Amino acid sequence: MTDHVRITDVSPRDGLQNERGVVATADKVTLIEALARADVNEIEATSFVSPKWVPQLGDAGEVLSALKSLLPLPTGEGRGEGVERRARKFDERTEEKRDRARELRATSTFPERLLWGKLRGRRFLGVKFRRQSPIGPYIADFFCEAHGIVVELDGRSHLGKAAFAHDQARNEYMKSRGLDVIRFSNDQVLEELDSVLRHLKVRIEEKQKTAHNAPLTPALSRRERGKSGDAHPAPVLTVLVPNAKGFERAKQFHSPEFPLKIAVFTAASETFNQKNTNASIAESIDRFHEFIPEALDLGMAVRLYVSTVVACPYEGAIAPAQVRRVCDQLIDLVGREPFAHGDAELDLGDTIGAATPGDIHALLAPFEEDELRSIVIHLHDTFGRAADCVKASLQAGIRSFDGSVAGLGGCPFAGTKESPAPGNISTELLVQTVQAEGFSTDVDQHALQQAAAIARDIVGKARAAEV
Repeated sequence: MTDHVRITDVSPRDGLQNERGVVATADKVTLIEALARADVNEIEATSFVSPKWVPQLGDAGEVLSALKSLLPLPTGEGRGEGVERRARKFDERTEEKRDRARELRATSTFPERLLWGKLRGRRFLGVKFRRQSPIGPYIADFFCEAHGIVVELDGRSHLGKAAFAHDQARNEYMKSRGLDVIRFSNDQVLEELDSVLRHLKVRIEEKQKTAHNAPLTPALSRRERGKSGDAHPAPVLTVLVPNAKGFERAKQFHSPEFPLKIAVFTAASETFNQKNTNASIAESIDRFHEFIPEALDLGMAVRLYVSTVVACPYEGAIAPAQVRRVCDQLIDLVGREPFAHGDAELDLGDTIGAATPGDIHALLAPFEEDELRSIVIHLHDTFGRAADCVKASLQAGIRSFDGSVAGLGGCPFAGTKESPAPGNISTELLVQTVQAEGFSTDVDQHALQQAAAIARDIVGKARAAEV
């Protein structure tokens, strides 16, 4: 199994659906932009469930319309890759980075190496810089994407009218992309390195104060950076569809230029499924027959949620054999080929956060190793055990998880207004746990902290207005 772990953030949908205060559409879009900047692999953006049942997500169309012009998404072959192929691509990108690093070491100047020694690996204020990062037609010496800062070193080659005109055009281009360009001479780095670093510190601290309001500018778009060895693929956008009517609405937004993934949901508990979908488990799966084949034909990947896989608020403990039976019905519906190619996945949800590490091992025991590649684990942190359950899942072979930035969320059908259901595991804790266990992710943790701050701000604003 690969050591790379795929991270989905569900806060814009699962995280906000249980909020009593109304979150503005623009704030939802801002949150999704911030998550994209944090390099999460997938974002569950919204839901086409009836506003009567979940009024908080009644603006799904408006959210997607806004995102269409802001987020460049993967198209065609790139967004339908299976987990194994994605892992292989990650390994290939890693090797490309190693080759590129060797080339840079061989060609860089001593001042560049000196400054890079202070900036690399988040050594400077915990901020991530990229070296020799492509931005449009230019190559930035050092680029901090999270704060939109470009650092340029000028040597003798920058003297003269022609070089000055080139640098001026370069500056204007960078600034037109919303970037802050800071230029130092090689001599400054060699003779006044502490002063250079102090200057950088001040600029970064200024940016940090306002970073959560920064838009996702074209300069930061992954489409523009897509061919860079440092760029990760753009995030997949997922929308929840409860039935054929919801699918028809989602289909209106899907296109090769703006591909969407759909998510459907059933449960391992009959009682929970009746209260959640007003249908039995069998009836809910029958509904999927109406549109999932068409979705796959249109190139829409499919996420199949199974809720209450450990325990139900009404029925208590759920047997792993029952979860497996429901999963088998879903596999039979979709067919095994979409799972093999990464166009379908099972998302097993511990809806009320009851799981222990032992429960996770028991839950996953009925699945073969190749099936685990198509399983996502969705945890709630009710009793503070979610991180331990992540570790157990990793040990069992799971390489894909859901989190919700700032720990937002909670199923509206598993709680009451007075006692809402607890939230999902925070994406911050999820990523920290995965990396502490020796696995890698694509997530920029500093940018993720900024997204968490945005999430807390918009929810706090909505709650204050609701009072």
